[in-house]
Amino acid sequence: MNIETVYESLCIMDERNPCHADVTAYEREPDEPIPGAREKGCACDSCFYGKDSLAVEIIRLQEKLKKGATL
Repeated sequence: MNIETVYESLCIMDERNPCHADVTAYEREPDEPIPGAREKGCACDSCFYGKDSLAVEIIRLQEKLKKGATL
């Protein structure tokens, strides 16, 4: 599984998803962290039931590895 597949597992409102559909027109500063869909109030299956939890954890761990941190 590659990282693109992981991103596809995220909510469609999540900006990291390649099929992202910004239905809320959320504006953020360039250095502001990308908000999760739950923070935008999404109620899709991934958000409501937490089906994207594994994808979110994989992305978090990958970012830690890029920074050189130990897991």
